[in-house]
Amino acid sequence: MFGFRRGISRLSLISTTAITAIIATSPAMAGIIEVGSVNPTVASAGNTTIPGVLNIGSGGAMGSVTVDNNSQLTTGTGLGPGIPSTNVGLGAGSNGTLTIETGGDLISTNGIGVGIGSSTGTIDVNGAGSSVAAGDATFLGTGAGGSGSMTVRNGATASSDSVVMGQDTGSIGVLRVQNASSYMSTNPLISLDVGRAGDGMLEVSGASTFSISNNTAFDGSMAGGSGDVTVTGTSSKLEGTAIRFFEIGRAGGTGQVNVLDNAVMNIENSTSGSTGDVFFRVGASTGMGATPSGTLKVNGGGTVDIQSTNAGGDDAFLFISDPLGTTDALPGRVIVGDDPDTIGTVETGGTLNVLSKNDDAQIAVGLEGPGVLQVTDSVVTITSQGPQTGDSAILQIGGRSGPNNTATSKGEVTITNSTVTIDAQGAGSSITSVGRGTAAATTAAAPENTLIIQGGSTFNNITTGTGNATFNVGRSGTRGTVTVDGATTTLKVEDFVRIGRDGALGTMNVQNGGTVNNNTSANLLDDGVTRVGENGGTGTLDINTGGKYFAKVVENGLTGTGTIRVASGGNLSATTIHNGANGTLTGGGGSINATVNNMGSGTIAAGDSPGLMEIFGNLNLNGMGTVEIELGGTVFDTGIMQFDYDRIVVADDMATLPTEGIVVIDPDAIFEVSLFNMFTVSAGDMFDVLVADDIQGDLLLADFLLPILTGGLTWNTEIVSLQSGEALRLSVVGQVSEPGTLLVLLGGLSGLVILRRRRKQA
Repeated sequence: MFGFRRGISRLSLISTTAITAIIATSPAMAGIIEVGSVNPTVASAGNTTIPGVLNIGSGGAMGSVTVDNNSQLTTGTGLGPGIPSTNVGLGAGSNGTLTIETGGDLISTNGIGVGIGSSTGTIDVNGAGSSVAAGDATFLGTGAGGSGSMTVRNGATASSDSVVMGQDTGSIGVLRVQNASSYMSTNPLISLDVGRAGDGMLEVSGASTFSISNNTAFDGSMAGGSGDVTVTGTSSKLEGTAIRFFEIGRAGGTGQVNVLDNAVMNIENSTSGSTGDVFFRVGASTGMGATPSGTLKVNGGGTVDIQSTNAGGDDAFLFISDPLGTTDALPGRVIVGDDPDTIGTVETGGTLNVLSKNDDAQIAVGLEGPGVLQVTDSVVTITSQGPQTGDSAILQIGGRSGPNNTATSKGEVTITNSTVTIDAQGAGSSITSVGRGTAAATTAAAPENTLIIQGGSTFNNITTGTGNATFNVGRSGTRGTVTVDGATTTLKVEDFVRIGRDGALGTMNVQNGGTVNNNTSANLLDDGVTRVGENGGTGTLDINTGGKYFAKVVENGLTGTGTIRVASGGNLSATTIHNGANGTLTGGGGSINATVNNMGSGTIAAGDSPGLMEIFGNLNLNGMGTVEIELGGTVFDTGIMQFDYDRIVVADDMATLPTEGIVVIDPDAIFEVSLFNMFTVSAGDMFDVLVADDIQGDLLLADFLLPILTGGLTWNTEIVSLQSGEALRLSVVGQVSEPGTLLVLLGGLSGLVILRRRRKQA
């Protein structure tokens, strides 16, 4: 019935018949009052000590004991280790009550059982100076049908090595610590277990404190178990020191922890001599094959701190859905701020901090099952301060870097009107990975991991130490999607943004005025490299509807497949953009402030036809790179403020001052022209498809792949002078002006014509 261990002794309930109670009574000015079934009798005008077991309400009867007026009741002084010495409510139909008040004390040397075996038990510890010292453990609700509750209130105190609420299937255990009271639990194995296999509830309120130390705490710890912990109110605290594991929803159990209304929950391993990482798990398993569910809610100004401050150099982890080596699909959920699933209630924000002073600090969402982190009107920090190099301040969304990945590894993170900061303040690096590892057979089959930053949020992936900062979207065969949405929403990454790397599929959307700063400061462009499609991965960067993206260097499709789309008022600003052999750069009503190099077999297109790409800087069209042009008419459409054909406009960037607006067409650059929207060209049609301050290069050395014309019509290509600048003009004429230059392509290019023509002389 009792499953708690202390050392090697198993705690078990033994009958009062096993020990002959010896009552020792000393006179005092106060009293101990008993009513009904109390065995052995403890009534006294002073203090009472028994070396055996005290049963209050047993054998189907009711019983009560009150210890007040500075009296002291001591039980179990003659018992061996592991034998509880006070039982309140024992056996089917029994009802026991124990009241400690006005300075009374209970010392239950070997522990307390409350509500045992289909009975009901209640303990009330009330008032400053009143106390309970429960020795080995306090069990609230044990055995099928057992219901036990304990209230510590109005400045009273209580302590035990361990507290277990809802020990067995069908049991209920409740502990309330209220109104400036305190409870301390210090067992070296398991110091807190709320809802082990039954239902358990812990409430800390009214500036009270619940303290645990030395190893482990569980909330909903076994199959069928359900635990609920609430810490609420200003100056209310749940404090854990020398803690290695705090687990919510474990091994088939269901657990929820609520930190509300300016309350604080602090879990750390700071005690001198403690060693080992700090693991705070929400949705965890221990290989028992059952699926748990865990939830952590922090709102109303509540704060949760998960810290490793030990000088031994240990990590601090918050794992959301982590089955500890099993392959279960384990739901874990952390809500900081308003819970969108709570209908009719709007909760204010909270704070969540993960800190390691000497090693790694990490939040991992969906390591081996589905994990959710929602942050609204709140603050979240992940901070490492240690001397170690490598990744040290980490946000990991979906999967893990090592073994035990599953096909269900999936993380979902939503940040709304909040600030999230990932900062490596020592020698290490800060890193965010949206999609880290998967056991799915293919990337396409892998679950999609998501990060949404919206509603005026600020997300900082930075280092204030000597390391660097990296933001990964899709990594190691996973799928990852990041959305930066809203006019005052900002994602800041100081060093590297890597979208679609190492065989993964990654997508970043910057929209509705959202901003990404892949540099130390917007518009300074003095730091930051963005890679889209890297090391066999596939990446997409979509900047639209007023979205803004700042970087120093952008590499698109150099070692993977990359697509960058700048459309609908979006802006991409960089010193240089390298569009590689497997890169596609498209417009569509957006603007680019950069020198753009179209390299190898890279593709540049103006955008969704008719598309407009504006480049404020320079454009280098290198050999074998392709410019795609679609023609759909010659009319200027005022509805979209664009001609009915694709145009690329290259002009000076007035903010950067050097001479710009230059297009260089290298030998073997390719212009691939097609018609759309059933458009048919006519003689005299002209299309200025590329406009710049200055266009350099010999068109004779460029390849033009043009639609075949009939009826004696032919294409003419030339560079013409405009009132301001120059244009690459395609025009339709009624005869071939230089027949010797007309070549009909055979094989795969059948039906197309290449026309090579020198630049028109002034």
